[in-house]
Amino acid sequence: MPNEEEIFKIKKGALVEPKPELKPQFVFNVRMCDLAAVGILDKLYLDPEKRGKGMGLQLMNWIKDWTKSKSLGQIDLYVMQENKPAIQFYLKEGFEITGEFLEKFDSGEVEYNHIMSYSF
Repeated sequence: MPNEEEIFKIKKGALVEPKPELKPQFVFNVRMCDLAAVGILDKLYLDPEKRGKGMGLQLMNWIKDWTKSKSLGQIDLYVMQENKPAIQFYLKEGFEITGEFLEKFDSGEVEYNHIMSYSF
């Protein structure tokens, strides 16, 4: 398992900001849901040139280990239904599709998302 310094190197070397206004390389929040604390993984981006080299797996393992060490029973995330590579990655890592939702923007655009969950 990578230590904190290795995770920093992974983040610095592999994760990118897809849009200038999105400053975090990944965001992980903890919130109460049905009287239990749940980890929420949001905005995880991996530079396309770094994909397929195990860095996403290392980062996901670190996130799982950290979540478990904090006695959180679950990780939830949202992923666009059209993002097939990400969905396949999360399924391979033990996540399940647990729901769906639409996100409507002021522009009229609609985004279809899966809710995916990993339980310990």
